[in-house]
Amino acid sequence: MRMNTQVWCFEAIVRLLIVLSVSVSVASATNYTVGEAFGWALEADVQDWCASKSFSVGDNLVFMYKPVMNVLEVNESAYNDCNLDNPISVTGGTLDIVNLDTPGTRYFISGTQGHCSLGMKVRIVVKDRKPKISPRPSPRRSPPPPSNTTNTTPGTPDSPPNDVPPSAPKASPSTAAKIPQKLIISSVGRPTPTVVAVI
Repeated sequence: MRMNTQVWCFEAIVRLLIVLSVSVSVASATNYTVGEAFGWALEADVQDWCASKSFSVGDNLVFMYKPVMNVLEVNESAYNDCNLDNPISVTGGTLDIVNLDTPGTRYFISGTQGHCSLGMKVRIVVKDRKPKISPRPSPRRSPPPPSNTTNTTPGTPDSPPNDVPPSAPKASPSTAAKIPQKLIISSVGRPTPTVVAVI
């Protein structure tokens, strides 16, 4: 009996290495070995194992078990009742990989009589894989307008320039370009006076 256990453990390790090599080639998906070190066996608490995992579309379930065992995929009712009749699919052998290709809930039970009622069943909730969203860059703030420190009095940044008398009228920015500060009328050599704006 001890020799059979050692052989089974050796085979399980070899299968696990094969599964790990497959997982390297599929970077975005994750391979989950059901029951981890124990595999699909009565010794494993597969329901507790499942509770600590998050499954997404594209991930794989790896069932490793002894040749006398199998895995049935069933509907929710058969899962709850441990009903072995009319499964969705049946796997057999010693290693099965089930691709979780669509979002939703999937149910797996042991097809060996009595094992399901002893806890060899697992409910897998598969979530849709969300694309990775890179964070948005923060908006750039424009630098503050340069202050004209040569024409202002220290400590009063909003005061008018020193060379403008305080009683001078201030033009709004929208009309400043339209109203000239000085008008020079020149009629030298011309019959009609010409208006020249000096700004």
